Order: sequence, then structure tokens, then C-alpha cells
Amino acid sequence: MKKEIIKIKRDKYFKARGSQTRILKLRCSHCNKLLFSYQKDGLPGGWLKRCYLNRIISNKKINSTKPLKCCEVIGIPYKYKDGRIAFKLAKGTFKRSYGDPVLK
Repeated sequence: MKKEIIKIKRDKYFKARGSQTRILKLRCSHCNKLLFSYQKDGLPGGWLKRCYLNRIISNKKINSTKPLKCCEVIGIPYKYKDGRIAFKLAKGTFKRSYGDPVLK
């Protein structure tokens, strides 16, 4: 299998979180289908409550006006208080797995 090379987004949000990031793989909890990879900035751990559209790493186009769906609705799009588009995720509808930590 060919190893995927991911370009890390290094912007003001990345720097504000201590310049540490992890790549998460989100899967549907029912069918285990890979939905997308996600760049989570900051220290690992804690709940994943929202996914910002500009942090989603995916081969397919994700529509920012429609809910994320697989077997059921996984996330609802909304505008976060800083102006970025995010998907509010529903607990129990997805599984996440961490890849290797990416530092600076």
C-alpha cells in the first residue's frame, strides 16, 4: 500500500495551539467506512466536538452546506464564532484513531 503524504496546515490557529498537531482518521461507527482524515491542532486527548472544514483532509469534495452522512448524520455544518465553517459532530456516530504525532 502506498504511504500517503499529508501537508500540514501551519497558520495562526496551528501556532496558537502550541505548534503541535495530530492526524485523526474518522470512520463511521456503524459500517467502519473511512470518512476523512483530520488535522487536530494542540495537545491530544479530549472530545472531538467539531471538525473545521479547512482542517479536513479528504480526496473527495465535502460540501460545506450539507450534513456529513454515511449510515446516519455524523455532523451538521455551522459557522463557528471565529468565522470558520465547522461540522458539529454527534457523539457515537463516528470512531477516531490517532496516527503518529506530528511536531513542528
